[in-house]
Amino acid sequence: MTAPPPGPRVPVGTVVLVAAILASAVGLAVVAAGPWRLGVGLVGAALVVSSFARTLLPERHAGLLRIRRATADVMAMTAIGVTVVVLALLVPDQPRP
Repeated sequence: MTAPPPGPRVPVGTVVLVAAILASAVGLAVVAAGPWRLGVGLVGAALVVSSFARTLLPERHAGLLRIRRATADVMAMTAIGVTVVVLALLVPDQPRP
């Protein structure tokens, strides 16, 4: 008997990207529910974790995380993620009418 051919394998980077999209969707749901700082922080953290994963994964496993060269991808995702988290921490609360 021969073993069946292996099915299509999903690159690890694609799994990381899907997880980041799901985390961002949860963050946006949290924003809609009320505690916006927590939700926006979750979106920024998802970007930073994705950039870290892009740093660790080799090119052949990066999947949909690979848009440009690794350096450009990591710099862009890290800059946007850190900026979003910092803005979530620094924006003052507005008085409610």
